[in-house]
Amino acid sequence: MPIMEISIIPVGGETPSFSQAVKEACQVAQNQGLKYQVNAMSTVVEGNLDQLMSVASNIHRTSLQNGNNRVITHITIDDRQDQEMDMETQAAKINGDLS
Repeated sequence: MPIMEISIIPVGGETPSFSQAVKEACQVAQNQGLKYQVNAMSTVVEGNLDQLMSVASNIHRTSLQNGNNRVITHITIDDRQDQEMDMETQAAKINGDLS
């Protein structure tokens, strides 16, 4: 299953803090029934490609609708076709828990 890393940079809002924007992004993913994990710099979401594109669009729009004058959205999609993949397995491989 594809996984997407998404980060947004809200510009022109009332505060320089990103925490509210991250909370809103997680709520969008949760409302769409998708698994997600938050890390220090981004949010990782798991779903099929159509779901990932939809959630990315909704996260971007939500940030604009919530008072930001400008939003920069970065997404990276990892869509592996030769074997099954999920967020937990990828993290475990990186952390040395799986080979």
